[in-house]
Amino acid sequence: MTRIEIVCLGLFSAILVETAIVRADEKPGAAAESKTELDLLRRERDTLEARIRVMQDQLDEARAALVLAKIQTDSIENRCKKLQDELILLKAEKVVIAPIIAPKPRVESLPPPRVKSGIGQGKISAIGADGRLMQISIGSDDGLKIGQSLDVFRPGNGTERPLYLGTMTLTRVDPQASLGQYKSVPSLDRRPKIGDEVTSELFVK
Repeated sequence: MTRIEIVCLGLFSAILVETAIVRADEKPGAAAESKTELDLLRRERDTLEARIRVMQDQLDEARAALVLAKIQTDSIENRCKKLQDELILLKAEKVVIAPIIAPKPRVESLPPPRVKSGIGQGKISAIGADGRLMQISIGSDDGLKIGQSLDVFRPGNGTERPLYLGTMTLTRVDPQASLGQYKSVPSLDRRPKIGDEVTSELFVK
């Protein structure tokens, strides 16, 4: 029972007690009239109790609507943040990519590559869902700049020879990481993976 209901019932109880005390001093002939008035007061009390219950239900509905509105607001804010992140990524992808010169045929026959020490050598640390946008582990601290083109290759090991994969044009350069667009070798379907390497100066022995 709410505070409103308790207050109203208390007032009605006080009225009923006072009415009973007053009617006790009246003459017996007035008993029927007193009973009628008492019944009327009881009906008014029941009416007020019903109105209180209706108001309580309306209050509960308003509270529920407020909670739902808060949930919807949080959902919209999260969606806006996600859209902003996607927009930033799309802007990075729309940077014009410099023309790429196709390498010589049968690139897979190249000897193991050597990288000139200290010039733009790093590894692929992340790849976008479409396989075109890539992140590498080097940036402006290593001398990289936006628009620069890097060679992408897979290092060899004791049993496998190095494999040339394509090129990557940088669209965003931070101090220790960079983003760029990957371009595969024409007529060859080679997809890079995390751990493959990039370099700014790739040459053969």
